[in-house]
Amino acid sequence: MDNLDLLRDSALANVAPTAIETDEVNLNEVSNLRLFQVAVWPESIVAVRKKLLEQVGVASALGQGFAVEGDTAAILSVEPLKFWQYGGVPLTVIPSEGAFLDISHSRTHLRLTGPGTTNLLNKHMSIDLRPEYFPVGRVASTGIHHVGVTLWRNEDCFNLFVPRAFAVAIWQILIAIIVGK
Repeated sequence: MDNLDLLRDSALANVAPTAIETDEVNLNEVSNLRLFQVAVWPESIVAVRKKLLEQVGVASALGQGFAVEGDTAAILSVEPLKFWQYGGVPLTVIPSEGAFLDISHSRTHLRLTGPGTTNLLNKHMSIDLRPEYFPVGRVASTGIHHVGVTLWRNEDCFNLFVPRAFAVAIWQILIAIIVGK
């Protein structure tokens, strides 16, 4: 078995409920996360960005703090010299270009949908999530209850990448807020 195909144990495996659906907000964990980090040297950023975009089959530009989605993967520009590849086959990076790291086990992927999602997240993050300021494709590093998280807005949802060690705490906070306890 390829080591990239190892089953990923959920940090939320023993936590109930496993998902929540209301009229306003739906929250669930996305299982078997495949997330790869590519850190590049300043002189190789253009070449590596081009390889990443070709790898996922996207011809468009990738600006800082944005994501682009291909058929099998997405590329998120999470920091000035750092990209995340969400899904797909990881890019081969040579040391002179940068460094590659499988960070799949270090994050828990939560997906939030529904008409009340923006309002819920705006109450707990220090960024403005209104569409004119945080449009589809935007990526940001922010925090929830002093925990650093990465937020990505795509066409139909918000994707929240939470450090594994804090996944249960953040999950319980979000559930309590959603159900009004």
